[in-house]
Amino acid sequence: MGAPPGGILLSQRPAGQLDVSAGEVMAVELLSGKRGTYDLTGTDVIPQYFGLCA
Repeated sequence: MGAPPGGILLSQRPAGQLDVSAGEVMAVELLSGKRGTYDLTGTDVIPQYFGLCA
């Protein structure tokens, strides 16, 4: 499963903790690699059955 460019997929737990849903724009700060703050659209909230990864 892949997200379209400029979008982000979140599992249910982080989406709930951040109080965001599909279609909302979020400011995401990358701290390694191509550093900076980017506005990404939540493309979908997906179920996650194992672990706590986002």
